[in-house]
Amino acid sequence: MIPYNLFNWLLKFKTNRKNTLNFWTQHIGACIASLPAFSVGTAFGWTSFASAKYLDDNNDFTITKNECSLMESLLMLGAATSCCITGWVACKIGRKMILLGLVPIFLLGWSCLLWASSVGMLYAGRLFLGICAGATCVGGPMYLVEISQKEIRGIIGSYFQMLLSFGVLFIYLISSKLDVFYCTLICGLVPIIFGVTFYFFPDTPVFLLLQDKPDKAKDSLMYFRGKKHNIELELLELTEYCKEEVEKRKFRWKSFTKKSAIKGLSISIGLMIFQQINGVNAIIFNAPVIFEEAGTSMNAKHETIIIGLMLLIGNFLAIFLVDKVGRVLLLEISAILMSLFSFLLGLYFYLKENQFDVDEISWLPLLSISSFVIVYSLGFGAIPWMLMSELMPSSIRGPGISIASVCNWLSAFFVIQFYDTAVTKFGRGGTFWLFFVVSLAAILFSNKALPETKGKSFEEIQNELSGKKSNATPNNNFL
Repeated sequence: MIPYNLFNWLLKFKTNRKNTLNFWTQHIGACIASLPAFSVGTAFGWTSFASAKYLDDNNDFTITKNECSLMESLLMLGAATSCCITGWVACKIGRKMILLGLVPIFLLGWSCLLWASSVGMLYAGRLFLGICAGATCVGGPMYLVEISQKEIRGIIGSYFQMLLSFGVLFIYLISSKLDVFYCTLICGLVPIIFGVTFYFFPDTPVFLLLQDKPDKAKDSLMYFRGKKHNIELELLELTEYCKEEVEKRKFRWKSFTKKSAIKGLSISIGLMIFQQINGVNAIIFNAPVIFEEAGTSMNAKHETIIIGLMLLIGNFLAIFLVDKVGRVLLLEISAILMSLFSFLLGLYFYLKENQFDVDEISWLPLLSISSFVIVYSLGFGAIPWMLMSELMPSSIRGPGISIASVCNWLSAFFVIQFYDTAVTKFGRGGTFWLFFVVSLAAILFSNKALPETKGKSFEEIQNELSGKKSNATPNNNFL
């Protein structure tokens, strides 16, 4: 006889198998739509090895340490600039077109870095890549949220950060074997691959309905749900929803005064700031230097690759946990453990800077940084972009995401630009203790300010933000 629990599981598997098979197009679409995030990840990691080349006196031209710091942080400034208009543009020309339009700008940025003959070309290349990064982080999550069903929305949303992390690991890996020129050349091929493959995917059903294109919206929904999936009820719900949105968008600025909009935007801004000021980008941009300063026995390049791998592993874990454990609990766990590992890393550098013997704990920097990166990816790396799109009312989703994203990139610019200054003034130990305090604040923010969105429809989320009791019944779509 088959044990009852096993029989129950087999019955459930058979019942859900058909629905599960309908998800594959959404997964593939999400992966391809997240390729620009992969390019952004390579841009993040590029300076970790390229900076050493341009600081070397034997190079064709050299840059100062201050110029190097500006080169690194200009990506963030470019991203903050493009965020200001990307949400509005995405509402006019579509989520698909905003992402495809980034391909030539990506190519321009990588070309400037590939054939750089002056610091000005380095600045221009980083600025162009920053413009792409900002637009990607607005348009990408919008596309992923609007093509996904409720049951897998968390998984689909996690692909964005996972591909970004994979981009960081990829550049760490190839930079250990290839010089800067060939690494940059390979990075420049990724936008071409994205453009060729993503061209064949439709825009989101929501955008097409908002543009009064019901036939194309139906085709898009059928494409992402599968031909055997009954889309009529979902299409009807989306149509009614979009009719309401068309009316709401006539009074867009008034929409910002609603309680749900104020709360959703405020929480999103908080998430974006905490995602950046915990120090993760200071680690990613300066990993080899940090390990060299730590004086560990392992090769700094190998340690840097381990960091990239941990970043990716954390995002893989988030994919499997985000729709099971929930967003808030993962963020709380992430913040608690980030604070622990920031403290330990700060303690190691404090002891080293004050001439204590740290030979017996030389393993601590690699353990602390690896652990910090993996728990960051598990929570504050993977979830904020997805949660922001869930919390933002669709009537302000475009401009709202732009505002929150500007805060994200300006926070990142601040951290990268002033990291070296903080190290000079407080030492590496004191600097990582500052990040420890930030992570403590992130614990309180996650616990007190965030609503749980796992398994909830858009209507239920907005009712909770506005303080209303939701009467919405569960369904298989996000909106």
